[in-house]
Amino acid sequence: MFNLIRRDIILQKKMLLTFIPFIGFFIFMDSHPALIFLVASIFIPFNAYAYDEKAETNILLNSLPYTRKEIIASRYLGAVMYMLLAIGVTSLALFIFNKPFALSDIAIGGGLFLLFTACTFPLFYLSILQN
Repeated sequence: MFNLIRRDIILQKKMLLTFIPFIGFFIFMDSHPALIFLVASIFIPFNAYAYDEKAETNILLNSLPYTRKEIIASRYLGAVMYMLLAIGVTSLALFIFNKPFALSDIAIGGGLFLLFTACTFPLFYLSILQN
């Protein structure tokens, strides 16, 4: 499963370079910190899904020696790992730009991300299960 998460990081390394300016844009627009944490958390996992749909990766993933449960579990675990990474980077950026935020903002952004993920990931993986 770790190799599937690593594959996502390798494929998105160029897109990860746009992650910092993306967070900076929301900070400079003086958005609510909970919204910044939510949007930053959504950026990487849903970008990975968009890349997989564009390249039709589900055919490749189904041919690998992983079960469908392992593939989907790696997506969920990867999303949580990316969320924690995004929270760390966003907290650092907010701290550097001297913008106030609280732990409740992190909790609200993270909770909304997990709720959004729990609702949307099953819809995304219907296509994997049908192939």
